[in-house]
Amino acid sequence: MRRRSWLLMVLLVAPTALARNATRLAEFPGWWFDAEQGDGFFVAREDDSVRLATATASAKFASLGQTFDAADFRGKRLRFAAESRTEGVDGWMGLWLRVDSSVPGVPLFHDASEFSSPGSPAWAEVAVVVDIPEEAQRIHIGLGQQGPGRSWFRSVSLTTVGRHVSLTRREGTDGLRDGDFESPTLLGWPMSGEGRNDYAAELVMDVRHSGAKALRLTALPGADLTKYGSATQSFNAKPYWGKRMRATLWMRSQGVARRGDFWVRCRAADSPADGLGLAGGKSWVDPQSEWQPHEVVFDVPSTCAQVQFGMGLQGPGTLWADDAGFEVVSRDVPLRSGAPLHPRNLKLKGGGRDSREGAP
Repeated sequence: MRRRSWLLMVLLVAPTALARNATRLAEFPGWWFDAEQGDGFFVAREDDSVRLATATASAKFASLGQTFDAADFRGKRLRFAAESRTEGVDGWMGLWLRVDSSVPGVPLFHDASEFSSPGSPAWAEVAVVVDIPEEAQRIHIGLGQQGPGRSWFRSVSLTTVGRHVSLTRREGTDGLRDGDFESPTLLGWPMSGEGRNDYAAELVMDVRHSGAKALRLTALPGADLTKYGSATQSFNAKPYWGKRMRATLWMRSQGVARRGDFWVRCRAADSPADGLGLAGGKSWVDPQSEWQPHEVVFDVPSTCAQVQFGMGLQGPGTLWADDAGFEVVSRDVPLRSGAPLHPRNLKLKGGGRDSREGAP
């Protein structure tokens, strides 16, 4: 039996040293280690591989990544690959690649989480293949793990390939990714907003509108409930310029005392991340409701660079979301900003103060 020996322990992350202020690792020139709510995460080298590991149940995400100039790759098809294996990963393991373009606020993000094999002890290749746009400025790549467990990576490569090599991910006709929440992991719905670290979005099977899973959004222990957090997805708006779009989402709520909503926004290239945007709308949920459809219908202007689609929570309570949709509709479909189609609760049953901003 081949004897495996530890060569180097690189970093042990303490709960107070997490995340966006990660430092460069001298032992891995050019690479950075980054962990989000992942106390106990560490990265180490074992023979010819690198391992990400944690035994902490609350661990969220860790990544070994780097950034480089995109000049030599503009207009080319790029393949980022590695061999990997996992042990007891409760989440996903895979590669990620992001391109920052000269168009502010419109990054290109691809990952290989849907091609990974959580829990598989066998070495297998995972890869991301993506076309680098001419306006690309920087390229970010990384090896990542979500949740507790252990992942090994080796034989990392980055090469330009011909057009005969298939892209690993193509945008769907509606641009929305995993709208039914049926992927093995919560794919493409990161938390955003001031309260992005105060709320958690996760897939659940016990409450759902259809299919096997739904998204659940709820506050984390010790959260600042005055902040607003949103599970959000963004995609390129250009295919929808000049079209009328209908965004839909089924939602259920329980104990929502302040704000819970579904929203869609058209964002210009130079607009701030928050605000009303160029077009879109929102639909609020009731403090307590069974599954209800929510809908926003809007026209996409040619000045829109990005469509943002999300559901959010402020304060206590729980939201569930399922069966999100984004489709082109004809001009005879009326514009809607998300207000209810009919008056509700005319008998004034129930209670609870409605503290939503802008609520009558």
